[in-house]
Amino acid sequence: MEIDLAKKIVKVSAREFAGGSFSGRSSASIWRALIGKQWHSAIREESILSKEKSEFEIPILKKFSHKSWNFEITGFADQMIFLDNFSLVREIKTTDQELPINEIKKTHLTQLAVYLWSFEEEYVNCQGELLYINIYTGKRFAYKFNHNAKKMVLENATSIIEFLHSYENAHKLISHQNFDLPYESLREGQEIAIGSLKNALSENKIAVFEAPTAFGKSAIAWHIALEKLKNGEIERIVWLSSKSSGQQQALAELKAFIKNENLPKVFQLRNRSEHILGDSKSNCIDCDSCEKFCFSENIFSYETFFEKSFSSLFNIKKNAFEFGLCPYEISISCLSYAQIWVCDLNYLFAPSAKNIFDSLEFWNPKKTFLIIDEAHNLHSRVESAYSGELSISDLQSLKVNLLFSKNLLAIDGILKVLDSCETFLTGNKISSLKKFFAQISENLFKVNFDELNLESSKTLWNIAFLNKLSTNKNINLLWRIDDFNVLKIDCIDAEKETAKILKKFNKAILMSANTPELETPHQKVSATSSWLENAYEYVFDTRVNTSYKKRGGFFEETAKTIEMLAEHSKKNVVVFFSSYAYAKSVAQILQYSKVDFVIQENVKKKNLSYQEQGEFLEKALQSHVVIFLILGSSYSESIDVLGGKVDLALVVGVALPELNPISDTKVLNLCDSLNREEAFEEIYVKEGILKIKQAIGRLVRAPEHKTKIIFHCERFIEKPYVNHLYKEFSKAKIVSNSDDLKKCLIDKE
Repeated sequence: MEIDLAKKIVKVSAREFAGGSFSGRSSASIWRALIGKQWHSAIREESILSKEKSEFEIPILKKFSHKSWNFEITGFADQMIFLDNFSLVREIKTTDQELPINEIKKTHLTQLAVYLWSFEEEYVNCQGELLYINIYTGKRFAYKFNHNAKKMVLENATSIIEFLHSYENAHKLISHQNFDLPYESLREGQEIAIGSLKNALSENKIAVFEAPTAFGKSAIAWHIALEKLKNGEIERIVWLSSKSSGQQQALAELKAFIKNENLPKVFQLRNRSEHILGDSKSNCIDCDSCEKFCFSENIFSYETFFEKSFSSLFNIKKNAFEFGLCPYEISISCLSYAQIWVCDLNYLFAPSAKNIFDSLEFWNPKKTFLIIDEAHNLHSRVESAYSGELSISDLQSLKVNLLFSKNLLAIDGILKVLDSCETFLTGNKISSLKKFFAQISENLFKVNFDELNLESSKTLWNIAFLNKLSTNKNINLLWRIDDFNVLKIDCIDAEKETAKILKKFNKAILMSANTPELETPHQKVSATSSWLENAYEYVFDTRVNTSYKKRGGFFEETAKTIEMLAEHSKKNVVVFFSSYAYAKSVAQILQYSKVDFVIQENVKKKNLSYQEQGEFLEKALQSHVVIFLILGSSYSESIDVLGGKVDLALVVGVALPELNPISDTKVLNLCDSLNREEAFEEIYVKEGILKIKQAIGRLVRAPEHKTKIIFHCERFIEKPYVNHLYKEFSKAKIVSNSDDLKKCLIDKE
């Protein structure tokens, strides 16, 4: 959908137009859409066999003016049947409801009304029909349209215009706001970075912004995007982060820019799990009923779910509980009213979640400014989202479950292929699985899901997802069987898919201290400042070897080193480990010393929120205990409370990721252009060093902050690690005994 405020033109699809108030989702899940498509094909085949005179997917373009707005509606009518005395326009709808339906949805009637009004001049005596098909049983119900098509379309246009007036007024108010950087004066390097980014975006759609942690990247990105929103160059800003803690920091930065209490509206779309209520009636699947109840019936104003400019999950859950609605669907319904969205990367890049944006009636990437924070995680997150698995035991259960139905699918074929496979699948094996996946997916509409248990239904939908993955030409997949008899389909390269998505946007900034390579055209902007370079002192401690095979012989030396740092620290000491197991091994020795220490809590196991993680660190800092953190965790990469409070930090080991088939395959692929050592460095070493850089970047957040970092392993000054670390920290001191390390700590004092 496109809106031209100056010319008062609305270009919209018939489906979007029928949504009315531009709130909520206009279609069901991607899998329901797949079944719907299959039923449409079945109706076409029946029509051909019956030799009736009909056409399918008839294009329409309806232009009309209403209350000073000019509408251009496009779309495709499902079917036109030419009978003796009239032409029948049929709109086909799939449903999981029992038929006949007692109450026909207004959105369905309005969509059909658009087609009927469009065909009015071309076809004489044109009539309409809604044909409902139950997706589970195939039962059908035909509803004859007996309304005034033109009147219904204009009534719907009136409700849309009310929304457009609100939309127009909001943008007028935003255009008079000031979104200057909320600093008394710019820090060194920031003004140059802003100018460089603006120039990059004037010449390219995508700018890659690389600058150290604490440089002020977030504020700069907000400033540039908000200026474009103010000037009317864009309609919306979407900020994506790979971690919820990153979202909270982005919102905190944004609040400093917004002087008006009510605009722009900012909506943080949290994960579905965060919306769950104990009351079952408030966790429905029927999003249409929630949308109608909340907005069409005017029980709520969307303002109910905001506290001034910012969305309130508390208000959403409170009202959802009171009225028996689904909190998650309320959140999605609110998105259309917000000029700024803040959410997880998955909402744009994961096939299982991005359908939410795609199905919104008021979503136009061409008028959207995209900001991706923590962009160093982009490729790995997208690869993970485009990966899948299929358990052989689930397939066997599905086969048993299907024995009690009349549906014959290709389950046996898949099982036979997997039974004959080695660890890695190639050539004909993959081709056979793709064929069976396609056969199952193409026949889902014939399955009576009422006859299947929940797990079997999930397995079928999972196969449909794997079919979609395996036919995507923009991703490279690794097919393998793991030790637990699970088929793993791992994405090892999704850069083309990522590029395809990024190209849709008006402008985009991808930012990180270590930005990724991109296939799509872009311009890179790098920035730094001397105060950041001078904030750190580096020491390479070569007395120990922290490799997995040798670290056990140095646990006591590591424990003594921690004691030494605790003795010389004037503030706080943080120790970064590569794993929980490593941290706990050293902790067992340290528990008999005089050093008080604490190990970070397990976020996933305890389901800790960003706030709870921050509170844990604040308490530890106030107690002046030594804090053990794990590299790569949200504690070491996302929680922003350590700045200026840590004067000594110990990095224990080079933090290499564990050897795994996915990374090993990437190494082999790179060996076509690099030698084995260079390929290993590119895949494994870079990831480990990146975790370290992200962690130590949290220790300095302002010019007055100073800290000393001890890299605790002899490998830090060896190839290939020296290529990524020592060159950057060329002023670092190297120590080979305890006395030299103690002198370095005394020098600090």
